[in-house]
Order: sequence, then structure tokens, then C-alpha cells
Amino acid sequence: MNDRINAIVLSINEYRENDLLLNCLCKEAGFISIVARSARKITSHSHFYEGNSYEFIINLKDGKNIYTAHGNKLLKNFYDLNNLKLMSFKNIIFEMTLKSREFYEESMYDNLYILINSIDEHNMYLLGSLYVSYMSCIHGIRPNVDGCVVCGKEAAISLLRGAVSARKRRAPWPDASIRWACRTADGRGVPSQHRSSRTFS
Repeated sequence: MNDRINAIVLSINEYRENDLLLNCLCKEAGFISIVARSARKITSHSHFYEGNSYEFIINLKDGKNIYTAHGNKLLKNFYDLNNLKLMSFKNIIFEMTLKSREFYEESMYDNLYILINSIDEHNMYLLGSLYVSYMSCIHGIRPNVDGCVVCGKEAAISLLRGAVSARKRRAPWPDASIRWACRTADGRGVPSQHRSSRTFS
């Protein structure tokens, strides 16, 4: 049975003589490894880059660690060779996500997709810090912060609001979405009293 899955490629390794092994975060099945047959051949029409989103056709079977791709289609290109600084930053995010595969949660795919779809040179440190705090929480480490940007009370990083927010204001950990933070990472649409350079320590 052929299953169509959406996946973000986190890392690419040479595999056998002409194949590539793609370590992916999949919306339907979590972390999986996919073999792209003959992808290293000069005549191959398949080109893979870390961070891009693809649709793969594979046979999903319980207990299997490596799947063979029977077809693929690029869904969205996030690879920008002309911006090495941003690509290097993204690679850190991908490596961090890949190392967290044993702590997989369903929110990982959506949060990573939102991040790489929204990140640019101007907001990458803010969004990167928010994502690090999200991943730290998944690992059981909640970030220590100075206080709420509004009232100064005991607080934590709010992935939902994109700021250091009081506990009564923050979204539940670790299921919060970073969608709000990505939309307002440049400060637009955020009330002035919510804008702050304060980050977790």
C-alpha cells in the first residue's frame, strides 16, 4: 500500500553506492528515515536539500525504521544558497530537532514548519530563541526568565505570544504554538508595552 506523507528533510547522508538517506520529520509518522534510490546519480531528476518540505510516497509499516521512497514531490523550497548565514542558523535548528527524536510530540512538525516558513535575517534570533525554549521544555527543562514584560511578575517564555509573559498569561507547556510569535516577530501588531528585549537567562 502506498502512503503519501509530508516531511521536512532534517539531514541528508550518502547511502550505499548511489542512494541518499534522508532523515525527516513527518507530519503523519514523526521521525523517519527515507531512502532515495539513485538520487546521487548525475542523471537523477530528484534533488534534495535540508529544510525543504516534500511529499513522499512510501509504504508505512509498523516497526520499520527505514522506508524506500517510491516517488517524491517538492512542496516548498526553503533552501537559499545566497544566504549562508540564515542557512547555517537553520541547520542548527534542524540538528537540534533531529537530536530530539526520542521526545517526539505531534506539535513538533507544525511548529518547525511555521518556524522555517517565517524565519528571515531580521527575526531569526528571536524566533530561534523561542524555538530553543520550546525544545528545552520538551526535554523537561523550562527556561528561567527575569519576569513578565508587562507586570514584572514571575514568568516564562510564551511561545504563543512571542514574549516573556506572566504565568497566568502564558499558554500551556509544551503544546503552545509559535504561530503568534512568527506573525509578530518584527513587532508589528504588538502593543508597545509588550515589546521588550528581555529574554530567558
